[in-house]
Amino acid sequence: MADLWVRQINDESDQASYRWYDCDSGEQGRSTLPAMAERWPEATLTLLIAGADCPGRRLPFKPEEKRHLARLLPFELEAGLAQDITGLHVALGSPMQAEMEVALCYIDRRRLSEQINALEAAGFDVRHCYSEPLLLQATASDWVLRLTDNQIDVSWGAGAAASVDLSMLNVLLDAILHAPAAARLTPPQSLQLQAPAQQDLDMLSAQLTASALGQTWQPELVHVLLKSAWDGICPDSADKVSPFIPDLRQGDFARPVRWQKIWRPVRLPLIAAGLAALTFASVTLLETQLNNQRFRSLQQDIELAYREVVPAGVLVDAEQQLRAQLRQLRGDTGGGSVLALLDRLAPQLVENPRVSINRLGFNGGNSPTDLGELQLSIDAASNTDILQFSEQLNSMGLQARAQNMMQSGDRQQASLIVTGGTP
Repeated sequence: MADLWVRQINDESDQASYRWYDCDSGEQGRSTLPAMAERWPEATLTLLIAGADCPGRRLPFKPEEKRHLARLLPFELEAGLAQDITGLHVALGSPMQAEMEVALCYIDRRRLSEQINALEAAGFDVRHCYSEPLLLQATASDWVLRLTDNQIDVSWGAGAAASVDLSMLNVLLDAILHAPAAARLTPPQSLQLQAPAQQDLDMLSAQLTASALGQTWQPELVHVLLKSAWDGICPDSADKVSPFIPDLRQGDFARPVRWQKIWRPVRLPLIAAGLAALTFASVTLLETQLNNQRFRSLQQDIELAYREVVPAGVLVDAEQQLRAQLRQLRGDTGGGSVLALLDRLAPQLVENPRVSINRLGFNGGNSPTDLGELQLSIDAASNTDILQFSEQLNSMGLQARAQNMMQSGDRQQASLIVTGGTP
């Protein structure tokens, strides 16, 4: 993105013209605002204001006033102004601790607002705004007088500058010499005269030699021929401007946060990330719903299968209960199997039709050689038939004992415990 320095050079709002300087390429020129907006869309600007519209000065302060300078100095400034302070925007630089002074400049609020709004309406980002003469590289011992566009910018130290028409130069110099603040000034050792043409330098030199300031202090006159209006004004970037120079982009005119500039470079990655997150969430939700549906269907199938085997009884965990019953029926390495016992018991039941089984229960054995224990509820025509059946099982190597024999109608019932031994 381009970084430009601009300065308005006419007051025609419909055909505003600017001189500009491109910090990246070093190119400079003059253009109308639409032409600049077309060439550098959304560029970052540093706006310069003519010194006649935005005077600058230095004011002393006390240490205890440092925290309140932004509120106090405008009222100290008001006594020397001919207009109401409320209509002015006053900007302060960083306090100069060594001199206990602070540089400030002031400008009509409406004029500053018009210039900034015009540039921002064209799509530019006005990041900084300075009074042009305050950027001159002057010191207390080396003053700078700069002639451009029939206007003289005079700087007699960091943060101390003024601008007047060429015809008013002697009046300004006399005011500097005889002002109350002149008592604090150190007579300069040199005056650096800057102009775009040699004849302008000669004219300035003649005026200064004849002026009361030149005759009183008799400084050395140094001639500097300017190659362009930006020489001696524009550093490589606005970030290199001294913090002691007040930036008008403060207070009510502080640069707003440019959400659009932040949003544009990141919107595509953010949109892609948002779509990816939305897709992931949608797929995860759909997968969860499908898995829940499959789980419920599987649970129903398990319960149906369990009820086919066990129509009655408490159902807690169908799968676990079925597995437990299968382990009991099939047996495992830790005990006997009901099938093995029934395999030995079934032939005797077939051969003895006088005995019938009403209920059967099984407890697995505690060792691989133990076939477990069958608990049979049987009935027969007489107790003799029950005892004979028990003896037949014992003769086969099983251990059977009849107990709890009782009569029910014309039949005899008993509990028969059959323990599997070694087959």
